[in-house]
Amino acid sequence: MRRRALALAFIASLLLVGSCCKKRPASQATVPKGYGILEIFVRDEGGSPIKSASVQIVNKARAAATVQTDEGGRTKGAGKVSEGPFNLDVSAQGFEATEREGVTLIEGETISIVVRLKRV
Repeated sequence: MRRRALALAFIASLLLVGSCCKKRPASQATVPKGYGILEIFVRDEGGSPIKSASVQIVNKARAAATVQTDEGGRTKGAGKVSEGPFNLDVSAQGFEATEREGVTLIEGETISIVVRLKRV
């Protein structure tokens, strides 16, 4: 009897874990066809966020969009970006500018990029 009760308790725990931890596919409605999500974090050499850094996103057609980082060093407005290769030009007052070349975003993909800048 005790063995059966333990078995039932084990099965119940598996069902509870399975019901709360299911992975759900990303909604296709949130990202338009041909786009992906780009998250950019700008940090100093010690890992602290850099506020008001300028991030220019340049695609292969040389079209560019410029966004600024918030107080957490995260880009505001990078969000949905058309798929394909692009470069990032990152600069902030008091830091050396840097370029990240050949970043590729695939349709429906979310990528996070951390860019570290050196103090001047």
